[in-house]
Amino acid sequence: SMSMVNCMYQTSLNQFLQEFDISLARSDKSPITAKRINSIISFLTFHIFKYTVRGLYEEDRFLFTMLLALNVDLNSGRLRMEEFTTFFKGGAALDLNSVEPKPKKWIMDMTWLNLVQLSKLTRFSQILGQVARNDKAWKAWFDTDAPEESDIPDYKFNPEEAFSKLLLIRSWCPDRIIPQARHYVNSSVGKKFTEAVILNYHC
Repeated sequence: SMSMVNCMYQTSLNQFLQEFDISLARSDKSPITAKRINSIISFLTFHIFKYTVRGLYEEDRFLFTMLLALNVDLNSGRLRMEEFTTFFKGGAALDLNSVEPKPKKWIMDMTWLNLVQLSKLTRFSQILGQVARNDKAWKAWFDTDAPEESDIPDYKFNPEEAFSKLLLIRSWCPDRIIPQARHYVNSSVGKKFTEAVILNYHC
């Protein structure tokens, strides 16, 4: 809840119901029930996004957008809870002395713990061995100015795997999370959610 970020970010049930009624009235009509429901959900999601983001400080807007995309993917089944948890916690709960030793000194301790946690996901089950065997390529990639835009050793990600790539970037380069998170939001809910919201008090 954004109210945990700032106590001013609170919306009443009455406010939401008013916007829900607007979505019912303005969303595309269809005699096919499933299509009509999807139309309402799609319209309501973006409508509530615009309604909410106008009341947020600039610095909190992308956080809200990211949380929205994550919740949409969790509810649709495109994102699993273990992936969600790995993104937020990384390897913070692990002890460096109780995991497989890192293969090279240049790898930071926290990075290695993140990778150990990441390796518990099927998509990255081989990553510890890959880094150990191909450390020079991983070091060269890690040292680039924008790792999220560079070819990643041992991995190819299609556009639908933006969150998987985000998990990898989060593990290696926490300072590059935001650029890759924007790619994820674009692939999840659409580019319009990452574009600047123009205030329109008549909508």
